[in-house]
Amino acid sequence: METAEKYLALRNLIQKTEGRALVYGVTISEYLMLKEVMAAGDEGISRKDLAECLGLSVLELTKALQPLEKLCFIETMDATPNPRERRIAMTAGGSGIYGDIEHEFVRRMNLMTFDMTKLLQSLT
Repeated sequence: METAEKYLALRNLIQKTEGRALVYGVTISEYLMLKEVMAAGDEGISRKDLAECLGLSVLELTKALQPLEKLCFIETMDATPNPRERRIAMTAGGSGIYGDIEHEFVRRMNLMTFDMTKLLQSLT
């Protein structure tokens, strides 16, 4: 198998895993956002800092946060004129279901690790 084919097989496995929602309709990318917001605690995290943690621009982050805001998992704390200074925090409901989402993420990563091991063995 060529290097390009090996790369595509691995990329397809990762995309397939990422494309499936975890629980409550949350994607893996959204889980990673929730994880950072949850770690920030009651004080929340600024959009700018959250974007930096995730390797996104503030504009990309703002768009990515919309589904989580619609599901009432997160909320904007401050109403400052500069959107980059607004802080994002978990809602009570978001905090309550975070454990379920995290549990499913860990389960999914364990499955992906198993699938990746099998794939890598078949590629050698």
